[in-house]
Amino acid sequence: MAYLLIAIAFAIWVFFACLAVLAARLAPGLYHFYPYAWRTALFATIGILAANCLWGLVVVLCSPSMSHLHIAFFSEHNDAQLLFGVVAMAGVAIASVLGWLSGMILGLVLAYRHSRLPPNNSFEPKPLRGSA
Repeated sequence: MAYLLIAIAFAIWVFFACLAVLAARLAPGLYHFYPYAWRTALFATIGILAANCLWGLVVVLCSPSMSHLHIAFFSEHNDAQLLFGVVAMAGVAIASVLGWLSGMILGLVLAYRHSRLPPNNSFEPKPLRGSA
């Protein structure tokens, strides 16, 4: 259930991030924000996916079904399993937010570093005709 809610929020994020990147690319007044828009959108998306994969790995390795490998924190059926379920469900949302924030910050830092480069950088697209 938690991943369903995160998937819906992720789809909404990707939709609005694409709109922001397109607006920054096509609107002449917003062209200077284009390096920031695509980098923050890309790295925040990667951050969400990476954080959820990492959290999923932690949940699988620490789950009660892995207790026979002596990896899990508990080996008997008790209240710890209920607590584990609650933490596993809440951790998805926390991991998503932390992944989004870390990816967003990384994208902003990389865009700022790119803006400090000389203007001869050939990796950025040229402004469209008619834009300043």
